[in-house]
Amino acid sequence: ELMLAMSTSRAHAAAPARVLVDAVAIAALPESGAARYCQALIPRLMAARSLDVLVLDRGGLNDLAGVPVAACIPFPMVQSSWSGPADSALIQRICDHYDIDVVLGSLWTTSLKTPLISIVQDMVAQLRDLPPTHPCDVEKDLALTYAARLLCPSEQTRDDLVSFYPERPPETVRVGPAGGKKGRFEPASQHRIDTFRRAQGLGDDYVLCLGAPYVPDPQEPLAATLAAV
Repeated sequence: ELMLAMSTSRAHAAAPARVLVDAVAIAALPESGAARYCQALIPRLMAARSLDVLVLDRGGLNDLAGVPVAACIPFPMVQSSWSGPADSALIQRICDHYDIDVVLGSLWTTSLKTPLISIVQDMVAQLRDLPPTHPCDVEKDLALTYAARLLCPSEQTRDDLVSFYPERPPETVRVGPAGGKKGRFEPASQHRIDTFRRAQGLGDDYVLCLGAPYVPDPQEPLAATLAAV
C-alpha cells in the first residue's frame, strides 16, 4: 500500500510499481530480528502482482529464499570502513538505471533522491542516549530524517520514534506488526510448562527477561523493575 501510494505515475499507467529492496540486514546480521523480518517480507513482495521487485544482493547472499536469480542485483557488502555517501550514490545509480520508483531499506542505507521506505526495528539506542560510534549509526539518523515513510513493528516503537523526531508528520510513520512463524512460535503445552518449572525449581510466578546481556544502569526501567520485584 505504501509503495503503490508513493509511485503514482506507474499506478496511473496501470504498470507495476518498481521496488528496490536493500537486503543488507540479511547479509550483515543474518540471525537478527531485522534479518528475519526482511527475509519473511521479500517473498510476499515478490508475489504481489502490483509490484516489480528487485533486490540488492549484498556480497553474494545464498539465503535469499523466494527471490529469483534474475531479480538479484550484485552489490558490495557493508564493511567496517563503509562510507555512507558512497553507498548512497551507488544505490541511486542503481535506481536510475532500473527506473526504480521506491526503495525499501533498513536504517543503514539511503538513496539520494528516490523515495525511501525504511523499516525501523527499535529505538533502543535513542532511548538509552547512546552516542553514535559507527558510521551506520549516523546513517540511521539520516534515514529517519530522509525516508518518505517509516514502518515500525509495534505501536510503542512508533510512539518512541515520533517523540524523538517531532518534526516528522506522524502520518508518515506506520505500524506493520511482525507475525510469528507458525509452528515455531506457539503456546506451550501444560506438560512442557510443568517440565520447565520442575527443571528450574519454579514453584511460584516468575519473570523471564530476554535480551542481550549487559550491566543495566540503575536508572533504567528494567533495572528499576527488577529491583522492585
